[in-house]
Amino acid sequence: MVATLISVISYWSIIFAFVVTDLEGNDIELDTSITAGGPFALGLALVPFSFMALAFLSNHPRAPGAVGKAMIVFVPAALAFGLFGLPVGLVASFGLGGAMALRLDEVHRIKLRWLMVTGAILYTFIVGLISPQASLFAAGFIPFAASGLADMISEYREEQANR
Repeated sequence: MVATLISVISYWSIIFAFVVTDLEGNDIELDTSITAGGPFALGLALVPFSFMALAFLSNHPRAPGAVGKAMIVFVPAALAFGLFGLPVGLVASFGLGGAMALRLDEVHRIKLRWLMVTGAILYTFIVGLISPQASLFAAGFIPFAASGLADMISEYREEQANR
């Protein structure tokens, strides 16, 4: 819950920076004190903290290494999937990084997390084609929820196998 809150603040700061930058060339009159640099820097600065919250609060045995792996995955995923739209890139980067930061054990599997994150990426892309504004709103909460849903499915499967 804490990691999702931090990632949503980071997501919205990055989105705000891009929206302000996009509006500067239009006929919309903006306050001259509104700049994109501050919110963008805040958004990028909060990314590692969202992964730290995921790793440490899920009791990952090697949390610092998991956060490092998540950050290594974050940058190329954001750049590659960002070609399909800003929300798609942020969902991919937060989702794939979050899947790396969460604790793995006998029940929770990385493949199922990646499958659910891939579904979240596709969902965001399709919603973005239909309504770009709707994808901006939905994409903030989806990435870590996909990994959480994958873990719930894994736990349910384990419970059914034990019966």
